[in-house]
Amino acid sequence: SGGLRVIAADGDVGADIIGYDIPPETKHPRALARGKSERVDALLADPEVDQVLASRVGGVTALLIPLVFEGRRLGIISAFNKAGSDPRFTDDDARLGEAFGTRAALAVHLSERVARETVDAILDAQEAERSRIARELHDETGSALTGVLLGLSAIDRASTLSETRQASGALRAEASSALENVGRLAF
Repeated sequence: SGGLRVIAADGDVGADIIGYDIPPETKHPRALARGKSERVDALLADPEVDQVLASRVGGVTALLIPLVFEGRRLGIISAFNKAGSDPRFTDDDARLGEAFGTRAALAVHLSERVARETVDAILDAQEAERSRIARELHDETGSALTGVLLGLSAIDRASTLSETRQASGALRAEASSALENVGRLAF
């Protein structure tokens, strides 16, 4: 919808805001869209600020650091109320936050890439296993059915009851072996 969702938080109210959806027309999504860090010295006085979020975190001031990697906007880091007697963030704080944000964006990018590569590797392994099982089923089942046909021919050619029983026994053994192989492959 163009907004953002809080997926991680720390501090006294951290758990209370996880899952909170920040509306798209507010400062956080706009700062991310602009791709530039922003200092907000008075949250209550800024009409772009999501006042619900500000009140939930007890925010007076904020520092917003977009996470951007190779032009792709990944998210935003927000810090509220600098510790000390003056809660406002400085240019030095913004530079430090940007350096951290650059590294965090790289970490997010790398974790997404590793996740994609892992899924691709799993899918490749599944496909290779399916192909192997299909080959084994084809080869072993084809071989077993050929053996059954030969056994039936041997029964047809048998001229005595003893030869018929011997061919029938061999046919049973072939069918039993085929069933075991199919069971093994299914397992």
